[in-house]
Amino acid sequence: MRTESFSEGERVSASYESEAEETEEARETKGTEEGEQAEEAHRPVRKRIATVAEARKGEFVTGLEEFASSLDDFSDVLGKRGHESQQRIASGAAEGIRNAAGILRKRSASEVIEDLSESVKAHPGVILGGAFALGFLGVRLLRS
Repeated sequence: MRTESFSEGERVSASYESEAEETEEARETKGTEEGEQAEEAHRPVRKRIATVAEARKGEFVTGLEEFASSLDDFSDVLGKRGHESQQRIASGAAEGIRNAAGILRKRSASEVIEDLSESVKAHPGVILGGAFALGFLGVRLLRS
């Protein structure tokens, strides 16, 4: 009698395990299908963004180079006023912006967007911190 109830318990347990595996497989399949649908829905949007970004890239790069030049001028003014530490910051920012403009000029907008996306996913804290610091620096420079 005990072996029969034990066998019945094993059958019930096996049945639950089988149902759980089927449910997990269904979730994984559904998740994969939803991910593919989302990717397919985003594809035209990404393509449009890349097209617009590529069309505007030249203007943006020129604007960055002009901004870097303005920062260099501002850096010179800071140096003349005896603010060496702020001068180094402004000069370093101008150099960084010039480097970014050079990278943007050499690469396609799609490549840049892909790299930015990967960087944000890999290091969200660093990106947010950098954006905050850049905004703070911009406000400081505009106020002085």
